[in-house]
Amino acid sequence: MAYLVLVVGIAQGVLGLGQALLPEEPPSARWRLGQWLAFNAGNAGVIAGRWLEWHGLVGFGTALFALALAGFLISVRGHGGWMLWLYRGVLWITLLGAATGLAFTLTGAIR
Repeated sequence: MAYLVLVVGIAQGVLGLGQALLPEEPPSARWRLGQWLAFNAGNAGVIAGRWLEWHGLVGFGTALFALALAGFLISVRGHGGWMLWLYRGVLWITLLGAATGLAFTLTGAIR
């Protein structure tokens, strides 16, 4: 439940807000739609994979999630000062957390 609230809900809102406010030129609607699809499909894959205990689906979902995070990172370029660096730092920490969770799942450390 915490994953749904923190990652799927709050993080998506923060990432979208940062993407709307920080870049010199906001990304196109098509780019944002692709990010939204990858982010939500990835999270759905992680949740369903954990629930069904299908590690392949967890891995695929994590890959989509990472792709979405990379898209958020790429789309926020420019000179935004400390807020931009904070935004990028949060993206990297979230990506590392996803990779750590995937490693725990695949090694059986989390059941």
